[in-house]
Amino acid sequence: MKSFFCAKANIGFTRLPIRDRGLPDLNLLKQLALKSAELLKNEASLAIHCRAGIGRAGLLSCCILQELGMDAAEAIKSVSDARGVTVPDTVEQREFILNYMKQ
Repeated sequence: MKSFFCAKANIGFTRLPIRDRGLPDLNLLKQLALKSAELLKNEASLAIHCRAGIGRAGLLSCCILQELGMDAAEAIKSVSDARGVTVPDTVEQREFILNYMKQ
């Protein structure tokens, strides 16, 4: 239903379901991070969300920043500073971010 309203408003919509406090499929996340980084390089606006905007959204945001050339620790700090809370939500999500570019 959300994609219908986005399409009606000429807004792109991509869905990547991830279990709350969970980890994404690496290949699907990598595709989305690359696509998102390309949009940002072309000065598009991008919105990322999950329930609290900390774990899953923070993880994706950090991976996108790495695709744009930021190292993992810097990406985590940047997203945490922007959110005003420490991201991501779990140790496993943090490890995923730290190892993202190595996979």
